[in-house]
Amino acid sequence: MILVFLGPPASGKGTQARLLALERDLLQISTGDLLRDAVKRETPIGAKAKTFMETGQLVPDEIVIGVFADALAVGVREGHSGFVLDGFPRTVPQAEALDATLAKLGRVLAAAVDFRVPREVLVRRAVGRRVCSNGACQATYHLDTNPPRMEGRCDVCGHELAQREDDLPQTVEKRLVEYERKTAPLLTYYEKKKKLQKLDADRPIDDITTDLVERVERLVPTR
Repeated sequence: MILVFLGPPASGKGTQARLLALERDLLQISTGDLLRDAVKRETPIGAKAKTFMETGQLVPDEIVIGVFADALAVGVREGHSGFVLDGFPRTVPQAEALDATLAKLGRVLAAAVDFRVPREVLVRRAVGRRVCSNGACQATYHLDTNPPRMEGRCDVCGHELAQREDDLPQTVEKRLVEYERKTAPLLTYYEKKKKLQKLDADRPIDDITTDLVERVERLVPTR
C-alpha cells in the first residue's frame, strides 16, 4: 500500500498521515521532516535546502528526490509493507521520479489523495501553529484550536514553543503561491493516471481520519 498525500501548506495532510500510519500500520515518510532534520543537523543537503525553506520557496527537485528516494529505500529494506508519502511529490518531475523509484522497488502507487481547504482557512491554520522547541518532543499546537495549557510552553515536556520560519505570515503567502504554481499540476498528472482522490479537508480531524480509513479499505493496489 503506497499512498501520496497532496495539498497546500496547513491542509492537514501531515496530521492525517501520522494518524493513518498508526491506524493501518503504515510508515509515514514526510519530506518536510526529512529536510528540517537535515537543516538541524547541518548536513550538506540541509545547507542547500535551508535558504529555500526559510524564504517560502519549494526546495529544488534534485535535493528532494535524493532525500526521499533514500528514505523510501531504507523503509523497504527494513521490511515495511506500506507507506504514506507526506509532502512528496510536489512537482511533476518529482512524481515521475517517484514512479521510477517505485518501479525499481517493485511497488505500485495505490492513490494520490488531494486535501482540499479554502485559502483563508489555510492561512489561519499556518499562522497559528506552534511547535515544541525540544527536538526529541516536537509536539504541535494551535493558538485557536489546540492551545497549550500554559501560554508558550509545551504540555508534554515544558519546553518553549516556537513558530516555524515557514509559518510566518509572509512566508505562508509565498508558499501558497508556490504550491499553486508548481504543485497543482500534479492533480492533472494523477487524474490522467486515474489515481487521484479528492478529499474535503475542512472538517473535524476525526471525520477526515474516518473517511481516509474507509477509502484505504476499498483500495486494492494492482501489480
